[in-house]
Amino acid sequence: MCTVAPVVAYDGRAYTRMSIQPLKKTHTNDISVRFKTRHDGLLFATSNHINDGYLKLYLENGHGVLETNIDRQGTTVSI
Repeated sequence: MCTVAPVVAYDGRAYTRMSIQPLKKTHTNDISVRFKTRHDGLLFATSNHINDGYLKLYLENGHGVLETNIDRQGTTVSI
């Protein structure tokens, strides 16, 4: 079975918000994203309001930055 992933384009003023129902703890989610931009700013973010966890991917000074707060342990990685 071949599944086609949704493709979206933004101009810097728009965003998409999706709510996902809680899943079983044994479930794995795989997300693949590609970005084509020259402007600093937020590229992707997700959060969990149950324990204030989040993941943010953004450009800062032209470089990718991944910021996470999982189980209240914040980490920032330049990529």
